[in-house]
Amino acid sequence: MIALTFDTDHMSDAQMRAWLKGCRFPGRGTFFCTEAFHFLADAGHEVAPHPFLGDKSDWEAILREWRETFPKATCWRAHSLVFSQYVGVRIGKLGYTIASTVDTFGRTDISPFFVPWGVWQMPIYYMDNNDFNRTDFDTVGDYRIFDPKFISQAVESEQVLVFDFHPIHYELNTPNYAYYVERASAFKAGEDPAKLRYDGYGARSFFDDLVAAMDKRGLKSLTLPEALGQWQAGRPGKLYSNA
Repeated sequence: MIALTFDTDHMSDAQMRAWLKGCRFPGRGTFFCTEAFHFLADAGHEVAPHPFLGDKSDWEAILREWRETFPKATCWRAHSLVFSQYVGVRIGKLGYTIASTVDTFGRTDISPFFVPWGVWQMPIYYMDNNDFNRTDFDTVGDYRIFDPKFISQAVESEQVLVFDFHPIHYELNTPNYAYYVERASAFKAGEDPAKLRYDGYGARSFFDDLVAAMDKRGLKSLTLPEALGQWQAGRPGKLYSNA
């Protein structure tokens, strides 16, 4: 079961509309948004907040503000995957039922779990910028960026596997962090992404290969609520345990 999710950092309304028109993927996705892109919901996708919780921020005020911006959202993911017991309690009381803020990069032995203080956590199997940044901090073994095993594992797995992609990295076909830093400002200023795009294998290439593999297997992406619902339906009597 594959759930495609997207973090819309640094994307304007016009850029998001252009990206959605040009980026094809099977099924529906969950979008964690830095602003209210209403057309995403109109296109059948799940829309949810993607707030920035800084170390000196008034978290309570930020959580309330984003709830007002996304009054119908059931999912929640903070920038940089910030989460705590306090956040779990607060977003649960604000009516969210799903958080997706746990990084379990490349693991297929994972499943949703209920956090006792309020929400379901749906761990992230793969994140694009985690992948192309990984050689900077993964000192164990010989790590391969954009390893096709992440795709083959996913399309063969019976677990709920959550992917997290950033449209800006798709548009730039980001191969590494340095490439992104050098071009991010020009992209955000509105320069044609085709002129900034990496012409080798990058985040866009990997995403397109994933979609091709899903198409070959007849797999459709589910929103996080859809994926959680299907997973729960297969586990009667165990919905509120980690067993």
